[in-house]
This record gives sequence, C-alpha cells and structure tokens, in this order.
Amino acid sequence: MMRALGYSWQWVVIPAFMTWGLFVLVYLKLMRAVQPVLDRCFPAGEVAGPGRKTGERWTRGVLSALAIMVLGGLTWDHLFSAQLEPLLNGRSRSTLFKGIPAMTDPACMAQEKALVAAYLATHPHADAPRPLVLITVDALRSDQMGVYGGAQENTPFLEAQLRKGALRRLGPMYSTSSFSYAGLLGMLGSKYFHQLTPQPWNLADALKQMGYATYFILSGDHTNFIGLRNMYGPSIDVYRDGSSQRVRYANDDRLVLDALDQQVWPDRQPVFLYIHLMSTHELGSIEPEFQRWEREPISSEPYQGLRNRYQDRVLQADARIRQIFGFMANHEAFKNALVVITADHGEYLGEFGRTEHGQEPYEPVARIPLLVADPGGPKYPPRSLSSLVDIAPTFLAAIGAPIPPNWVGIPLQWETSRQTLVIGSIEVSGVVGQYQGHRYKFFRQRKDGEEMLFDLDSQAGERWNRVSRPSLEPVEANRDSGALAKFRLEHSQLTQLPRLISGGIVQSRQPALRTTILKKTQ
Repeated sequence: MMRALGYSWQWVVIPAFMTWGLFVLVYLKLMRAVQPVLDRCFPAGEVAGPGRKTGERWTRGVLSALAIMVLGGLTWDHLFSAQLEPLLNGRSRSTLFKGIPAMTDPACMAQEKALVAAYLATHPHADAPRPLVLITVDALRSDQMGVYGGAQENTPFLEAQLRKGALRRLGPMYSTSSFSYAGLLGMLGSKYFHQLTPQPWNLADALKQMGYATYFILSGDHTNFIGLRNMYGPSIDVYRDGSSQRVRYANDDRLVLDALDQQVWPDRQPVFLYIHLMSTHELGSIEPEFQRWEREPISSEPYQGLRNRYQDRVLQADARIRQIFGFMANHEAFKNALVVITADHGEYLGEFGRTEHGQEPYEPVARIPLLVADPGGPKYPPRSLSSLVDIAPTFLAAIGAPIPPNWVGIPLQWETSRQTLVIGSIEVSGVVGQYQGHRYKFFRQRKDGEEMLFDLDSQAGERWNRVSRPSLEPVEANRDSGALAKFRLEHSQLTQLPRLISGGIVQSRQPALRTTILKKTQ
C-alpha cells in the first residue's frame, strides 16, 4: 500500500518510532498519575505483597491498552485514513442508511419487493442473448483522459479503438454520487443515491433469471469494504476480488488478468462479466513501466505532482483495458460482446483544495467516462445527459429483455427527452440538468437546507453559487432565476421516493409489461 501511495520507507519507519516514543511518554505520565491511587489502595505493609503486584499489573495493562488505542488511532487517522474511501473514515453502512432514512423506509422497501416479484411473475427472458461485459475503473474522471480530449495522450488503446469505429464515446456522463458504495450499487441496481436499499435487486439478479452465467472479477477488496460483496447479492456464479487471492497486492489490477486466464468459460451459456479496476485509485498499484509523467520535473504549481501521478494511472488503466480486450478476442464466450466502460466516480486533483474523492459531487468527482463497444449494435442517439443508472437497462435492452419497473435508468439505445438527473452524497441532495442551453447543477444541504446553484457552462462554474451571489447581468440573472425555480421543483419531485421507484414504469416503452405489473402491484 505504501508503494502504491508513492511513500518511501521513511514514511513507515519514522512514524513508527514517533508513535512508540509517544506511547512511552504517555504510559509514564499515566503511571505517575495513578501512583497515589495505588498507594492508597495498598498500604505500606503490602508494598511488596502479591496484592500490590497484581494491582500494578492490571493497572499497567489497562493503561497500556488505552495508550495504544489512543496513539494508534491518531497515527491511523493522520497517516492513512485520509487515503482511504470516505466511508472508512468513520462512516459505516449503518450510519449511511441512518443518515438518509428513506433508504430503509419499510413502505418503500415493501413496494420495491412487490415490484420485483411482479416483474419475475411475467417470466422475463432474453430474445437475443449475447455476451455482456461491464468494466468500471475506480476514480476515473473523463476530462483527464486523452480519448475525451484531455491534455495528455494517456489512452492510446481507447483512442485507437475510437478512430477505427470499434468504440463509441458517449456523454456527458454522471455518476450517482462521489464514492464507490453508492456509485457501484446505483449502477448495478439502476438506483439513484437516495433510493439505495440493503442489497438492491440488480443486473446480476435479472440476468441470472434469464439463464446467464454471472462473473464478478474485481480488483480491490470488495468483500471487506463495508460489505459490498454481500450487497452485490446472491446471483453471482463466480466471484473473485483482491481478498480471494494471496499472490498479489489486493489493489493490483493484474489479479484480474490472472483470474480471467484461470477461469473456465462456458461454451453455450451466455456470459455476464463484471470487471473492476483500481489503477486510477490512489491505493491502486502502479507499475514502473507506466510512470511516465511522474518522472518529469514538477513545477511550482500546486498539486502538479499529484496530477502527473494520476496521468500515469490513467495510462496504466488504458493498458489493462487493452489486455482485457485481447483476452476477450481469444475466447469464443465473448464473441460479439457488448462492452461498456465507465467509472464509479471521479477524483479531485486539487480543485477546491481537495484531493481523492467523496464529499459534495462537484464536477471533478461527478463527471465520468462512458465508452461502448457494440459490434453490429444500433446507433446510440445523442443525449444531453447520461447517468450510471442507465447502464443496467442498457444491457437488458441489448438482449431484448424487459426493463424491471423498479429501475429508474433509460437504456442508452433509446431516445429520451430527459434533461435532468439526480445526483447526491451524504452531504447534499441535488440535480444536474439543462435550462435554456446551459447546464446547471443544484444542491441542497441535508443538514441545514442551504441551496446552491451553479452554471456549469459559465467561466466561474462551481466556484460561483448563484443563490447567494446573484449575477449583476440582467439576462444572466433572469436565466439563473428561472433555472433555480425549475430545479427546485424538479429536485422536490425527483427525490420523492415512491415516484422514483415507479419511475421505470413511467419511462418504459413496454406498455404490455407496464400494464401487467401495475395491475399486480395495485
């Protein structure tokens, strides 16, 4: 992990000695403080007796344990916790659900269960089964990729695929949130952040019902990261992640390539393969052969070293995707596969003085790539906005299967007039949408209700909150006022959970299925 973070041995040894020195000082101070208590409990006549020795032994043990917990906790917090996912830093799954009560509202959970049961009662099936492959790259933001016009040529394989027409570049694409838990589960379950429930019924569950063999081969330890493995559900035939092996570092993407080579793939049964890569995550392993920009001289510009290192990580992710495509080309199980490449969220690289990800979903952590390889597939109509919630419906649409009514996404193959998406985090609830040719983002703080409105197409972007600092230009001020009224209303409507749970029905282009399910759930 230290090598992945770019730290030298001094970052391990020096803090260890400092921690030990602090422990000794605290321990001696505490023993000196409790000495009068021991003297009162054990009179002078018992100084050398067994009672005094037992008392001192227990006191030393308790004080030692206390000092270790305090100093160990401080060391962890200062050295490591800032490098890990935000949810590991004092935010567990239970506090997430507790903070947004709608996630565990009994009525909403019961309604979703009924909608899933009604969908299954229609005996959904795939009219045209084919291999399906989903690749997510942790903490990958689109504006830093060469294939999306980034400053560095760090995606040579993806750009080559785009030039020869084997890959479609779609966008603008948004995550549902700013951290992995909500992004991955929202993608698989076609749910916005506030709609997540314990173990949401997801894409793997739907495909399993239609006869697919399901494979999750993931870099990173999803098993122990706040129980993500359990949240992925019971419909996974083969599951591998960083905790499933002991050969490599848990966040080394080469373990994905190992697992792909070792797996025996079915000859006739259709396959769904989900791959997660960690190359662009700060904890991901980075190999020396990809450290191109990191070796360049660092300018005086703040965060330049961090950005250079991130460019190297994008270059490595591109190489890993190239290797995955090479593997699929050599296996009949993946012939004519639909492949979708995206991310769970983006990454701060110094914007707003922040690094890594989490917190409010500003553009650096909200805008992600959306690349589709669909040989022989239909045209994908242009969209003003796409979301992670659209991924799961896209796979079902590609095989001619009906879309579950509790999914809120719209397949990428379908035309849509939708111009507003829900986006949120633990801190805020919000929407992003189009108004009079401008893309706006609206946030409302969960704690105090404070509102924020940003014109993303303006020069100031998210640095200018147009609620607290209205524009002085009349035309701009009128547009901002209209946008604020529009997105206030849409935010209120779109974040009403019962409406959103049935949103898949409202958006569905399958009237027969919609009528059947509505009758079964009324």
